[in-house]
Amino acid sequence: MPRRRGSASVAQTWPVIRAFAPRKIRPLGGFAGNDRGAILSFLIGARQRLGLDDRGGFLGRRFCYNQHVPSAPLTQHESLRLAHVLSAWNIAPPSSLEPEIRIDPAMDASVEKLLPKGTIVCHIAASQPKKEWPVRHWAAFYQLAVAAGRQLAFTTAKGAREQMLMAELRKVAPQAPILPVVPELAQFLALLKRAEAFISGDTGPLHFAAGLACRPFHCRPQFRHAVGAGG
Repeated sequence: MPRRRGSASVAQTWPVIRAFAPRKIRPLGGFAGNDRGAILSFLIGARQRLGLDDRGGFLGRRFCYNQHVPSAPLTQHESLRLAHVLSAWNIAPPSSLEPEIRIDPAMDASVEKLLPKGTIVCHIAASQPKKEWPVRHWAAFYQLAVAAGRQLAFTTAKGAREQMLMAELRKVAPQAPILPVVPELAQFLALLKRAEAFISGDTGPLHFAAGLACRPFHCRPQFRHAVGAGG
């Protein structure tokens, strides 16, 4: 399906709809649970359109499906939560969807110097600003964590926008420990494995943390608190 992040082209999407509609698809499962998938399911004309019973999105999203299944718990990884839609048809997710990442033991010594044991790592950036907490939320969260006796350290990506966010955090929370940018993925994974927990928005490192069984938590931009999530 042709797509560009943040927008959809009718000229590119319509040929796909025309190709599927004559096939008279009977069952169609919507895994993503977003507006675009719901609309396409309806326009393709499948007789049985299964989707997650999630709130949000445009007003008619729920009515694009004629069969619904409750959302899976937020404690599961996102891939398992999406595959949960098939439970309405008694189809269990394959075990291969369970994320598992193994680290290089040679990286242990280097991350021990960077991250004290028992530290919670907070990753403040994501691929899109709409998926991020405002920096002032991170600063307030840091103060709450310190008051509760928790040890936090902050990290981000090496891009210019991400580094600007970290510079802003330094201004509003000058005492907050900030980790240096880790250049190698293997070392970054070892850093996540050593962390007591990992907190971030919807971003790649959150999925890494889930694969490492590192107690990942997803902080949703619309909330002022972090909620437990598997990815």
